[in-house]
Amino acid sequence: MKRNLLALYILSGLLSISLFTGCKKGIKDPVTLDKASGKWSINAIRMKVFNGTSLLKDSTLPWRPIVENYVSFDGISNLNYCFNSSTSTPGEYKLLPNDSILLKVGNDNRRWKILLLTETNFNIETTAVDNSAFPGATVVTYQGFVR
Repeated sequence: MKRNLLALYILSGLLSISLFTGCKKGIKDPVTLDKASGKWSINAIRMKVFNGTSLLKDSTLPWRPIVENYVSFDGISNLNYCFNSSTSTPGEYKLLPNDSILLKVGNDNRRWKILLLTETNFNIETTAVDNSAFPGATVVTYQGFVR
């Protein structure tokens, strides 16, 4: 009986260790230019608007591609961004150490935190207090790209 109990304790301990070490979230490896480069379809843009800690609005932007919604990274520093438009807007990007990307598209120049970057999904998020559509509010914007 003691052997069975000891075996059960060892087995449950190994199972617990594998569960806790196998479920880490976020970016595990440094983000490199080759991981982000290429063409990504814009799957979703979501905005959360806060007044202090109160959530005022939680909304997904309407997705109405005229041709297609995409962002394309050249693997060096240039990008093209097209969302609900017949033409794309050129821009620049720079990967920052660890988990961020600096995007300059038109007049918008922001640092975005990379939430997820795999072969098929690229999710980024930024927080701003200078959004002209929501004066005085904090706006958290999330963009999800897929390929």
